[in-house]
Amino acid sequence: MDADSTENNNGAESINVNRVHIYVLLSILMYIYCDSNSVTHPNVQPNNQLVLSHTPNRSELWISVVESKFRPTIGTVFSSLEARIEFYGKLHYSPVHEHNIGDSSSTIETIKRRDKISRIGCRAYVRFSLLNGLEGPAILNNFSEVHNHHLTSVCYRDLETIWKSLDMFHKQLILDNSKLKIGSGKTFRQVKELVHRYQNIGATLVDFKNFQRYVKCYIRKRDADLFLDRLKKLKATQNQFYFAYDVGACNCLTRVFWADSTSIRNYSFLGDAVSLDPTYGTNKYDMVFTPFTGVNHHRKSVFFAACLLLHEDDESFKWTFQHFLNAMGQKETQFLITDQCPSIKKASPSVFKQARHHYCMWHITQKITYKVGSALSKDSDFLTRFNAVV
Repeated sequence: MDADSTENNNGAESINVNRVHIYVLLSILMYIYCDSNSVTHPNVQPNNQLVLSHTPNRSELWISVVESKFRPTIGTVFSSLEARIEFYGKLHYSPVHEHNIGDSSSTIETIKRRDKISRIGCRAYVRFSLLNGLEGPAILNNFSEVHNHHLTSVCYRDLETIWKSLDMFHKQLILDNSKLKIGSGKTFRQVKELVHRYQNIGATLVDFKNFQRYVKCYIRKRDADLFLDRLKKLKATQNQFYFAYDVGACNCLTRVFWADSTSIRNYSFLGDAVSLDPTYGTNKYDMVFTPFTGVNHHRKSVFFAACLLLHEDDESFKWTFQHFLNAMGQKETQFLITDQCPSIKKASPSVFKQARHHYCMWHITQKITYKVGSALSKDSDFLTRFNAVV
């Protein structure tokens, strides 16, 4: 037992030593990466250096060395809050944790950032005298550029707030890709391929996801208006395009019908038999998608029209059939093939005066086992005679 436990202890020590070696190796590689991959940002000077000094009690103080044109001058007037923020970003005082902003009467209001780094007591600050409110012009009164900690490493600068900003290119690309059902993750990787590295994107994946979420929140209550605007644009570009919609008591879209010029032309040649299948209810609005389809000479499905229905009742189907006839120039079909929905059976004769209503064969065959039993439904002679009748 002692020999086994000694061998196990040696193995555990070997594993721990290997882990230490791996950690040291990763630290060295990360240092080399941070030193060799500097990221350039338009608002930050990439060649900033740090000067280390000490207080009488041997505490370390860090000062960022920048060019004289980027160093603040007491008495400088800034026209707006945005101008002060822009100048502050160019100075690259990203680790500053306290902004002291005062008015012209020297009454000072302290605004502290909610940042974990501020807990170490860094005294770096800038102080302005406001001339006309927080958004108006201000004069630089005082500033301190001394930090009691090391500033952010170069390889982590792209994670700071002043580096992360979605420009119009990013936002437009997110919007265009969302129309193509491309999420923010793939869009983020696409931008990375364009700029060659993630550090050059200028934002993080979370920023991409947040912007896409903001867009969805903005259009949440306008999605029906956007859909109708799309149909109106199609109507303006296509002379034969037809659409109709109805709004319920709660000011919500309850039913929409549309048919384009190609579908209307297909119906004029292949509209002898029309199939209606209101069974597609897989959208987040719980509206039933009801397509009108037919079959061409190659036994391929042909699209005639479509509608979205909130309720599968008699009134909704009657409204749909009436607009279908209006779109097709009052030309009725000879055969209307549907499932065994009672509402369709009741609404179709009141609109289609000459069409013969038939049930879909697939729905009929699905009920054979339930109607005649499992034994008879598997009998080959019965199925042959049944198919001949159907």
